[in-house]
Amino acid sequence: MVKVLIKKLSPEVQLPSYKTLGASGMDLMAFIKSSVTVKPKTSFLIPTGLSIAFSKDYEVQIRPRSGLAAKSNISVLNTPGTIDSDYRGEIKVIVYNHGNNDFLINNGDRIAQMILTPVVKMELEETNDLPVEPNPPSPLIVLGKLLVSSNSIFITGHNNICAIRSPLLIVNSVCPWL
Repeated sequence: MVKVLIKKLSPEVQLPSYKTLGASGMDLMAFIKSSVTVKPKTSFLIPTGLSIAFSKDYEVQIRPRSGLAAKSNISVLNTPGTIDSDYRGEIKVIVYNHGNNDFLINNGDRIAQMILTPVVKMELEETNDLPVEPNPPSPLIVLGKLLVSSNSIFITGHNNICAIRSPLLIVNSVCPWL
């Protein structure tokens, strides 16, 4: 687990929590003085009464709750919404009504979920030529000259790249320097 500091902006605010052991996200609840009606095909900015702080190696994503989406056509407008590590303001959720009926939000209603996710910073390298491969693999982690992506491992050296697509198979003809 990663520690996230959370500040209640009012004593009445309910802290988010994981509802089950397997839950990926914590439910965020509306913190509003009076009920809000979100009209069809419109959005409304809903405060949560919470601020957070966490490591620069992460972001918090605000995502819709699947039950609200399936049952009431309610979503988060900019899905996923990103809370950067240097943001210290109140978390607010842009709730959008995709349906044809009014949607009522009451204080304490679960309106979205927040998920802590790692951030891998990119280093841009300008070039005049891009690889011919239609979908070049994007490295997720760079460890010296070892690049690891979700489906491949790449070893670089002597201006060559060796794609190892399986731990049991290395194609030496692609990497003559191995």
